[in-house]
Amino acid sequence: MEDGIDYVENQTRRNNLRIDGVAEVAAESWADTEAITRKTFAAAVKLPKDQANAIRIERAHRTRASNSLGRPKTVVGNIELYKDRDTILQAARKSTNICRTA
Repeated sequence: MEDGIDYVENQTRRNNLRIDGVAEVAAESWADTEAITRKTFAAAVKLPKDQANAIRIERAHRTRASNSLGRPKTVVGNIELYKDRDTILQAARKSTNICRTA
């Protein structure tokens, strides 16, 4: 039973990406976080802007854990399509080290 629960839980996280080093905005809403995530895909990961805007983000939010080192909280984004998530990861590996799987 526990293996089944772990499997389902892991499948729900399958399309998540963790994005580090993205500056926080005061009173940031989920919509703000999603917009910031798209800008990060376009700028830091060097995806074309139209391709970054075409990526369907189911949700994007900041982690709750406070960071004692003064770094911004990590953004966790759930990308609807696995293919889009893979495209982002491949671009990130080539250009920067800010994205990783969750």
